[in-house]
Amino acid sequence: MTVIPLFVFLAAACVALVVLVIVIVLARGSRKSAALVATPATPIAGELPAVSYDRCKSLLSPAERSFFGVLEPIAADLSLRVFCKVRLADVLLVPRDAPNRQSLLNRTSQKHLDFVLCDPDTLAPVLAVELDDASHGRQDRQRRDEFVGAACAAADLPILHARAHHSYIVADVRAQLTTLVDACKGVVPAA
Repeated sequence: MTVIPLFVFLAAACVALVVLVIVIVLARGSRKSAALVATPATPIAGELPAVSYDRCKSLLSPAERSFFGVLEPIAADLSLRVFCKVRLADVLLVPRDAPNRQSLLNRTSQKHLDFVLCDPDTLAPVLAVELDDASHGRQDRQRRDEFVGAACAAADLPILHARAHHSYIVADVRAQLTTLVDACKGVVPAA
């Protein structure tokens, strides 16, 4: 008679264990889907310094926004997608065996390209665009531009330097972009 209650106890324990596993699996799944739910941005006490943050009014300066308005439809006509303010380290890869790898990574991680035109299917960078305003006449900016130009050249990534203007002649921008894109067709980035 004692065998039946022990069997019942073991069966009940197995059922309870299965239920517990199902609850844990469902709870983990609900946490993953909860990450996709929009939540208001609320700081967690003690995690932020005493500095406050403000959201920027636009990702682009007025000059960049104006050029973007010209660039986007031209890129679409050339079957390319435009990305804004892309970190140079996300476009140019430093080989793992480079002797000065960390130095090169540091130099690229601190800089961005104003615009990068990419293949719409693979999102491979095809062309970089830098919008040069008056600050590019300064010596420090010229050194920065020289480094970015040399780094892009080393990676076979063409770069267009466009002067910032209040308005643009669309046909001129289209001609410059088309010439560069046509020149790099068939150039496939190294894997």
